[in-house]
Amino acid sequence: MRKPPTKFGLFTVVFPDEQAAARIEALVCRVRRDCRLKVKPLLTSRFHVSLNNLGEYADRGMAEAVALKACEAAAGVRVNPFTVMFNLLQSFTGRAGQRALVLRGDDGVVGLEILYRSLTTAMRMAGFKSPLHFTPHLTLSYGEQPIEERFIEPISWTVREFALILSLRGETKYVFQGRWPLGT
Repeated sequence: MRKPPTKFGLFTVVFPDEQAAARIEALVCRVRRDCRLKVKPLLTSRFHVSLNNLGEYADRGMAEAVALKACEAAAGVRVNPFTVMFNLLQSFTGRAGQRALVLRGDDGVVGLEILYRSLTTAMRMAGFKSPLHFTPHLTLSYGEQPIEERFIEPISWTVREFALILSLRGETKYVFQGRWPLGT
């Protein structure tokens, strides 16, 4: 059977630091055991908070051309480093109706919302369509049976940069197109 052609997703993200990623991984292991979840969690290196989705492309060259334009816009974003804190675990239904297990936060996600608004303004000025609505979350796994929302011991880290990622769909691979430190 022939493998379908790769599609290329382009989006801005923040990644947890190593310590937070390790705490997230430990949480996933506990939740999988306690809730008897069968699906595999995401790789620890792929834990991230998606900010601006800049589209999916069938051609890598087109995706990289769009990435150049997005990099120019992202380079002008000025936000100070901030602490993000997730304290809720819940099932979540995404854009395509796909169910996911995610971390969410209440007051601890304000910095993500500020970064998102700044990025959205820059992307819109560059001609990209970015929705004004943003629900900060970090996906742990896909395809889970629903679980009730529950509070968890907070997981936090200081966000010091954001990145533009080219995702090779179906290959579990990210290619960095740009990285920008916060506070400069």
